[in-house]
Order: sequence, then structure tokens, then C-alpha cells
Amino acid sequence: MDRREFLRSGTSLLVPAVLVLAPEAGAQARWELRFLRVWQSVQVRVGGASGPLIQLSATPGQSWTNRDKNPSTPLDISKWVGNSPMIRLYARVGTAQGSPVCVMQTLFGGVEKQHWSFDSQAYYEIKR
Repeated sequence: MDRREFLRSGTSLLVPAVLVLAPEAGAQARWELRFLRVWQSVQVRVGGASGPLIQLSATPGQSWTNRDKNPSTPLDISKWVGNSPMIRLYARVGTAQGSPVCVMQTLFGGVEKQHWSFDSQAYYEIKR
């Protein structure tokens, strides 16, 4: 699928409404990433550009690609960031053709803490 087909597929930059439910009693809140739109791939690293890669994609060396399934499913990143009250994430989007774009969310306990929308790279300190 090329960029034009991807854009024609009906994918929208509009963020869908999400019903957020409180965690069940005894359930521990965790940090998660939700990829809403990625063209073509994105690397998310802890701490900065040279930090550990959060590897969620089946594609080696990438956190997420436009070929990965279920893009709106929140993905647990506690393996990389633990349960810290604040995390630092760096992300860089790349593409072999067309203009790169990434729209994603960082959540804690199912609640959005940071909305990302960028076409090159971004860095955030995120508090829960």
C-alpha cells in the first residue's frame, strides 16, 4: 500500500471518541501507547534519541509501522518505563516514500496524558 492508497483508505486524522473505564478494583494502572495513524514507521525511545527502543512492532528496529494490526489498541509499555510518575519519550517517524506522519497517544490507566501529532520527531516529559 502506498501513501495515496493509505490516505484513500478512509483513515482520518480525527481522533475517535474513546470510552474510558476506571480500572477494576485491584487492577494496577500502567503506561500505554496507542497509535492512531502512522506513515510509514515510528521509533519510540525512552529518555531520548539514543535511549532504549520500545519494540511493539513485528518489524525489527521499529516501535510501530503502518502494516501492524489493530492500530487503535492501547499497548502496554510498562516493560520499558515501569510505573514511574513521569516518563520521558522521544519519537521519530520515517518513510521511504511520501511525507511521514505520526498521530499517537500516551495513556496511563486508560486516561490520555499526551496527544502526539508530528511529521519528524518529538520529545515529551509526561506526568501521570
